[in-house]
Amino acid sequence: MKCNNCKKEIDNDSKFCEFCGAKIERNIKVVKVKLKEVLFNKNSIHFWVFLLSTILLVVLFSSFTQQANLSLEDILYLQSSSHF
Repeated sequence: MKCNNCKKEIDNDSKFCEFCGAKIERNIKVVKVKLKEVLFNKNSIHFWVFLLSTILLVVLFSSFTQQANLSLEDILYLQSSSHF
């Protein structure tokens, strides 16, 4: 990680910069907010990939579940026509 003041490389667990003495503040909240902005910004490619992937999965899942639905008549027909 880098010091915000002097931009030199410091240990990740440092509380103060060993080079300039500046207090190291963690900006975890800012990173989380920026991640949400990147993922859910409608102008971002990540947003559109996420949205289209979700729609595709829903469509595929619904088509597979509809194909798996057999009526009782279909099941009886398949049982009677099978040769065990």
